[in-house]
Amino acid sequence: MRQARGQRDRPRAARGRADAAAAAARLKALQADQAVREAYARAAEFVRDAVEPQREAVRGLEAAAREPAARLEELAEHLREVDVLRNLERDRDRLEVAKNTAQEEFKRAEEDVSDHVKALVTRWSLFFKKRMKATDAQVRSASVDAEDFSPLVNGRSFEDQAVAGAVLVRVSINAMLALRDLMCEVPAVRLPGFLMIDSPLSGLGTHGHDLEACETLLHVLVDCAIRPDNQGHVQQVICAVNDPPDQPVPAVRQVLVDKTDRYIPGLPADLA
Repeated sequence: MRQARGQRDRPRAARGRADAAAAAARLKALQADQAVREAYARAAEFVRDAVEPQREAVRGLEAAAREPAARLEELAEHLREVDVLRNLERDRDRLEVAKNTAQEEFKRAEEDVSDHVKALVTRWSLFFKKRMKATDAQVRSASVDAEDFSPLVNGRSFEDQAVAGAVLVRVSINAMLALRDLMCEVPAVRLPGFLMIDSPLSGLGTHGHDLEACETLLHVLVDCAIRPDNQGHVQQVICAVNDPPDQPVPAVRQVLVDKTDRYIPGLPADLA
């Protein structure tokens, strides 16, 4: 009986110990669960009381930082613009100096050209005066205006010489031939190959002083045709006259035309 009781009590005692261990385990589980809940609560409180305010503060700082960043970008852009403006100002100053230099050089060149033109016109006037006196003994002075290059004879302009006729023709031819004389003196200037004059003897008769004037003009034109320029070339002179001189002029070839073939001798009638 004692043995049986002992065998019965041992399991009971083991079960009691097991029940006590289980109760202790349940207690610890409850305590652990309570600790977890308390930890979650403390964590929530920490998030609410510490983390969220910090997050809100960070968001505020980020928002506040965006405005200085934008302002900083604007200032950086302004600085770049200032650098560009400084470069432009330096370029402006440099270009201003270059412009002033160029203007001074242009002014000097313009003055040099003006002086050169005046000198050429003065020389042209000398040739013109010489030729006018050679063809008309009554000429006291002759020059070329430096502004419009019009001929002046005895202090009178070209338009005031006469309405038409031999006077104007003589002035025109002598001014043109005087310009040719000037071109012969200017280096590297080539004369045109042709000098064509329509009616150089217009208004002149075939007797007395008119005949002398005709012969003088013809000999002047012949001299232009046989005297070479700076390059050794001669100029062909072609003149149309209604009353050619009776006596032949040396070095002059006459091509006579009549009223039938008044333009080009030998040209077919259907092309005239």
